[in-house]
Amino acid sequence: MTAVRVSASPRPANRNWALWPLTFLGFPLGGLPAIALGGVEDVFTALAGGAAAGAVIGAAQWLALRRIVPRLSWMWLPATAAGLALGLAAGSAAVGYTTAGPDLLLQGLLTGVGVGVAQAGVLGRSLGVVPGLVWTVAALALWPLGWAITQAFGVAVENRYAVFGATGAIAYTGLSGLVLWALVRRF
Repeated sequence: MTAVRVSASPRPANRNWALWPLTFLGFPLGGLPAIALGGVEDVFTALAGGAAAGAVIGAAQWLALRRIVPRLSWMWLPATAAGLALGLAAGSAAVGYTTAGPDLLLQGLLTGVGVGVAQAGVLGRSLGVVPGLVWTVAALALWPLGWAITQAFGVAVENRYAVFGATGAIAYTGLSGLVLWALVRRF
């Protein structure tokens, strides 16, 4: 006779987190079409570069997250593209398209607002309003941090990239993964 285990928890017992670390690749890969458009020098290049990078980043994240967050909508992808486009356009315009240390951090903060709010709307539908708000706050902190780490590692940020480099992306991915892990466990 074969025994059948029944979980008392309504949540799946096993979440596949193995793909989340690979989402960091979305940043450098997403940056490629943005680089092809030229540096972020005006509102058009900010919107176009942000949308292109955001679509790739959003796709990479959604492919991993759909295995972790039940019922996570595919809308994560266009939300990320729109959030990055609008956040980058607002952030880069606010600092006059410069990349000096404080300007880059402000640009990152405003980009984080765009991405965080857009993604929180999708995440909130699956996990609830509180996780969506927590995710927004995390994005506010992690986008400037990604830029600070990229700059600290000597990447030529004066080229006005749409997204931070691989070193910033690794930090962003690791820390955002911890936030997501805590949210999924709690909610």
